[in-house]
Amino acid sequence: MKKIVCGVLMGAIVIAGQTFAGDFSSSCKNIHLSGSTLKASCQKAVGGVWAGESSINLNDHIGNRNGALIWDKKNFDDHCENKSLAGPDKPSYPPKLFLKAQCRNDNKVYVNAEINLNERISNIDGKLKYDQ
Repeated sequence: MKKIVCGVLMGAIVIAGQTFAGDFSSSCKNIHLSGSTLKASCQKAVGGVWAGESSINLNDHIGNRNGALIWDKKNFDDHCENKSLAGPDKPSYPPKLFLKAQCRNDNKVYVNAEINLNERISNIDGKLKYDQ
């Protein structure tokens, strides 16, 4: 019986630390860009307490492939301009928050690009994290 209770308790602790995995914008406020750095104030997993500002450099996780923003690459900021954050045109579930930019393609022409940050950015106990 003790092993079962201990296992359930450990599972609850792991889940509590992951309460806001993915979909960071649902549990963060004051979300903004500073260059290629995403900044926000996010809720902690327990008690709904707001942590101080957290940040993550998107340039370490997003790249540019022929004018498209893609995950698991780097240095999109070297090839993109006019960066901004925007929600979808229509309400969506799960919520989306896009990084939008004009990025240079292989023909050196700037084209519109976007990537949904909620796909890979999480709020883990008040801190912005990248999900691989």
